[in-house]
Amino acid sequence: MIRIKNPKTVKGMKAKEKILDVVLELFEENGYEKTTINDICERADISNGAFYHYFKSKQDILIEVLADETKDLLEHYNSLALESAVEKLYRFLGFQFKYFDRKGKEFVSRVFMIELETKGGFFHLNDFIMTKLIRQCIEEGQTRGEITDAYDSEFIANMLTSSILHSSFNWMSSHDQGDFKSCAMPNIEKIVSVFRKPN
Repeated sequence: MIRIKNPKTVKGMKAKEKILDVVLELFEENGYEKTTINDICERADISNGAFYHYFKSKQDILIEVLADETKDLLEHYNSLALESAVEKLYRFLGFQFKYFDRKGKEFVSRVFMIELETKGGFFHLNDFIMTKLIRQCIEEGQTRGEITDAYDSEFIANMLTSSILHSSFNWMSSHDQGDFKSCAMPNIEKIVSVFRKPN
């Protein structure tokens, strides 16, 4: 649940967008933890009161950023017109994994920490559109005869999501500078190969 006030005027929308733009710059420059509300207000040239008119905390901003990225992922998924449901799965996950790389380890780890700290009070990882799209791809693959229907689509989707979470924790805790896609995709392909029907 995103706890922010929606600006009702054009001026308000522009002010909020400016804050979001500034926050993304600061998160990339300094990291989530080191960025303060004062830093945000100074860079955006607004008062603290103006900031709190739109957001309650840095955490609220992070949730809003995630909501925007969710829209981008859904638009990307809907733009994929591929014959193979498995190829569609790989393409949209590749898009999502690039998002992890763009935001960086600290940002992604903070997302996980928010879920743990709030016990799903702001959002739950199972509600992410990525999880739902994985299941949709599996169901499409089962309908097309690409993926076995001997297992429930939810079971297969949960295995894939669990693999992504496992890869996320390995990636975030590693000192290796490798990208997330290289870390996560090999395991995804192995799991899919177990359930994929031979051509």
